[in-house]
Amino acid sequence: MRPTHRDGRNVPDPPPPSVAPFPVAPAQAKAQGADPLRDHYERAQSLQRAGDLAAAEAEYVREVLPRALRRLGNLSGAEGRVSEGIEALAAALELDPHDIDLQVDLATAWLRKPDFAQAHAVAEQAVAAGPQHSRARAIRGKIRLLQGNVPGALEDLRIAHGAEARFDTRYALALAHLRSKNVETARALFDPMLATGGATVRVLVARAYLDAGLLDEAAAHLDDAVRRDPAVPGASDTRAQLAAARGAPPPAAPAVLLAMPPTPA
Repeated sequence: MRPTHRDGRNVPDPPPPSVAPFPVAPAQAKAQGADPLRDHYERAQSLQRAGDLAAAEAEYVREVLPRALRRLGNLSGAEGRVSEGIEALAAALELDPHDIDLQVDLATAWLRKPDFAQAHAVAEQAVAAGPQHSRARAIRGKIRLLQGNVPGALEDLRIAHGAEARFDTRYALALAHLRSKNVETARALFDPMLATGGATVRVLVARAYLDAGLLDEAAAHLDDAVRRDPAVPGASDTRAQLAAARGAPPPAAPAVLLAMPPTPA
């Protein structure tokens, strides 16, 4: 028998939990351990089979549906179906309004659209709920940087980077320092990335210097990237942007952030 709400409506069937948000190799899947979505799904099914429909409904609504919708939303966004992703993540947040990581995912989706105002509003909620939450601080810092609020971005990104040194957070913090003319600080943040990264990282660093109006630095890193890999993605576009920027003022906001991957959970 299918579980129902107290008003008689059927509890909707959640998507099967077997599809990961991104392809996972068998060895990686084993290393990741248990899947909470699958665990709660199987628990809800067990409760349903045992005839405890009230507990099954609670498990579906409180645990399974928010996780399934979040997975669907993030997968849709990663595949370019941003509006669908926003809809799914917003629905998940209605079911679990206190989940900070879910708030960050929704803010990231709005940033992908891009809708800075909506992204900022959701990021504000996330930071208010978790002032030291690294992902919340990171996404608000990126949004603030795109909006031209460099001091606010520096505040958020320093906290985020201090709590968890992720690649995208370090990159955004370096961008903020470039916008503040703290070139040496930015260079110190870029150096470890360049030491361990290849041609693609050098293109990203070149774009950061280009967005800050430091064209000679941008050209040097771009040349290094092409020497390492003549076919490195993004090099041709960056070269064209560099040529167009000669003699022009730097942009008002570092649009390169929009091309950066979101901060993962």
